Amino acid sequence: MPPSSTISSKGQVTVPIEARPATNPFTAYLGAFPAFSTREEINAYYRDLRDDDPWVEKEAEEGTQ
Repeated sequence: MPPSSTISSKGQVTVPIEARPATNPFTAYLGAFPAFSTREEINAYYRDLRDDDPWVEKEAEEGTQ
């Protein structure tokens, strides 16, 4: 018989120990990317991956007007 939860009269849910350990599917990706300190570092990393820089493109458009 699979583990089952119970609900108390106060609406509290009791989850059996067998059902509590949750596995995180993202743990396989830990360490896959470098650690970043700032949002700017993250954005720069992804710009390098995509080989684009939206600020350069925006400046080029503004310069032609």
